[in-house]
Amino acid sequence: MRQHPLGGMSRMTYQDALALVRKGQFREFIDNSIRSGNPNEGDPNLRVLLAYAIELTGDQSTASPISKIDAEKLAPSARSQLETTLGIASGHAGDQQSSWRHLQAGVRFAREANAPERLAWAYLHFLRLAIDTQPLDALLAMLREVRTAVTRAGTAASTAYLHICVSTLEGQRGHLDEATRHCDIASSLLESEPNAWLLGNALVNRSCIACLRCNFREAFDHVRDVIALTRINGSLRHRLAAEVMSGYLQFLMGDLQVAERSLTGILSKTDSKNPNADAADALARVYLATGDLERCARALELGGFALDDSAKPDARYGKRWASLTKAKWLLKRREYTAALRWLESVEAQTSARKDQSFNAVIHLLAAQALDRLDRRDECARRIEQADSWGIRQSADIQGQFHHSVGSIVRNEMPQLAVQLQERAKRIWTSQGIVSVRSEIDDGTQLGTGRDSVRRAHREPTKSLINCIASAFDLAYSPKLLGAELLTVLELSGCSSNVSITEKLDVPRDVASGTENRMALRLG
Repeated sequence: MRQHPLGGMSRMTYQDALALVRKGQFREFIDNSIRSGNPNEGDPNLRVLLAYAIELTGDQSTASPISKIDAEKLAPSARSQLETTLGIASGHAGDQQSSWRHLQAGVRFAREANAPERLAWAYLHFLRLAIDTQPLDALLAMLREVRTAVTRAGTAASTAYLHICVSTLEGQRGHLDEATRHCDIASSLLESEPNAWLLGNALVNRSCIACLRCNFREAFDHVRDVIALTRINGSLRHRLAAEVMSGYLQFLMGDLQVAERSLTGILSKTDSKNPNADAADALARVYLATGDLERCARALELGGFALDDSAKPDARYGKRWASLTKAKWLLKRREYTAALRWLESVEAQTSARKDQSFNAVIHLLAAQALDRLDRRDECARRIEQADSWGIRQSADIQGQFHHSVGSIVRNEMPQLAVQLQERAKRIWTSQGIVSVRSEIDDGTQLGTGRDSVRRAHREPTKSLINCIASAFDLAYSPKLLGAELLTVLELSGCSSNVSITEKLDVPRDVASGTENRMALRLG
C-alpha cells in the first residue's frame, strides 16, 4: 500500500496484491482492498485477483468484486483466473457440472495466454476438485498433465500445492505414509518461499493423518496451528476444517457433551443450503454413541443425507463416510435388511474410488448385517474381504474390526469372541478411543448359554492361532504385543505365572525424551 501525499490510503496496485497472494497473505490483501476504496471499481485484473482470494478463504462477508466485470474484455491470463475462481466457487456450492465447466475454461484460457504459472494453478485447482469427485483412474490420468504443467511453471508454490493435493489423494485412499511424505516435501519447499495459505492446507492434511493414526495429541497441535495461521491467510475454510476436526477428536476421546456443543455450533453458523457434511456426520456419530437415534437422524438430514429408501449414495469423501454412519444408524435400529441394501448401493457407487479403509468398513458392516440375518457363508466372505482391504492394519478401525468379529462369532466360538473383544478394548484404550464401542454396538450379547460354554472347551486351538496372528498386527505397540504374547503363553499352558512390566528408560545419547520398553517376566 502507498500513502497518498494528502493523507489516507491510496488504492492498492495489482503488483502489491500479487505479492501478498504469492505469500498466501489473503487476510491483509482483502482488508486493504476494502479500506482503500470500493473493491467493485477499478482495475479488472485486481478485482479478479481479489475474487480469487475471497473464494479461497471462504470470506462470505466480502461481496465478490467480479459481478460487473465484462469477461470478454479480459486478457486470456486474467480470464483464466476468473474462470478458475468461478469453478472453485461452484465446487464449494456443490454444483459439480458448473465447476467442471469453469475449471476447464480456466485451463483453456491459460493455454491461450501462454502463461506457464497461470496454467499450473488452473490445473492444480482443477485437480483439487477432481480428488473429491472423480474415480481413481481418472485422477491418475489427470495427474500426469498436472505434473507436466507444474514442472514447466517451475515455482516452489505450485510444486508445493501439487504435493499437498497428492497428499490429500493418498490420505483419502488410506496410504498414510505416502500422504505424510508428500506433506513433508511440500513443507520443505515452503521453507524457501513461505506461503501461509499453502502451509495451512498442509497442516489441515497433517491433522487428518494424525487423527487416522490415532495420534490425537499431535492432531490437536496441528488444529491449533491451523487456527493460528488463519490470522495471516484469512482462510475461514481452514478454520472450519480445524474446528470440525477438534469436534471429531472430542467425540473419539469420549468428550461427548463438548463434542455436541462444538459441532452444533459449527452447523448453526454454516449455510443451510450448503451445510457442512463433515460436522453433521460427526454430530450424528455423537448421537449414535449416546443411543439417541432420533437426533442422529436429524443430524444426518441436517447434513443433506436423506434417510428414506429413495436416497442415493454420494461418492465424495466426506459424504461417503457419512453414508456409513447411516448404515450404523440402520443397524442400531435393527433394520438389518435395509442396512445391507444401503451398503450394497454405497459399494456400487464408491468402488471406483479404491479407498482402502472405507471399503474395509463397508465389508465389516455388511458382515454384521449378514450375521444378524443368519446368512453365515456370506458373512464369512465379507469378513475375508474386509481383511483383504487391510482392516487389521488400519489403526483407526482396527479395534472396530476385532470388536465386531467378536460379536459375529459369539455363538459358535464364545471363547474367541471374548478374546477378540478384550483385544478391541486394549487397542482402544492404548489409542485413547472411548466412544466407538458405544457407537457400533447394537445390543447383541456374547453367548453365555450351555451350548456356548460347551463349544468354548473345543476352541482353544483357534483362539491360540488367532492370538499369534494378531501379534503381527499389533507389533507397532510394545504394550499390545506383550498382552498378545501373554495370552499365547496362557492358552498354550507354557506358564501359569507370567506378567508384563513396562519400563521407561532415558536413552544415554538423548538429553530429553523417553524410550518405551516392555518386558515379559516368566516365573
